Amino acid sequence: MSRVYATAYTSASLSTTKGVYHVKKVFVTGGNGFLALHLIQQLLAQDYEVVTSVRRLDKQHEVLETLSQQHVSNLSQLSFVQADLTHDDNWENAFRGIDTIFSVASLSL
Repeated sequence: MSRVYATAYTSASLSTTKGVYHVKKVFVTGGNGFLALHLIQQLLAQDYEVVTSVRRLDKQHEVLETLSQQHVSNLSQLSFVQADLTHDDNWENAFRGIDTIFSVASLSL
């Protein structure tokens, strides 16, 4: 079984076994983007709890539909927050309780 490793952690709530960190809750920016969708699929397949950001919450339906088409079964471990890279609003709240952040969103003009 492969594991996701990250070099920076934002929380002290990680458990360790023989020097290997076990991430419990991860945040993926830009949840409806190409990279994010693939990353979310892999993380959910490895039983991580995933929080992802979307600029508008009505986009969460697209994400769920795409992941369902990819036969991702544990979508109950995925949650959404509304946050925009061009505004500082809501990011601090979005990162609460998060062990690792994957920043893969990009600006679209």
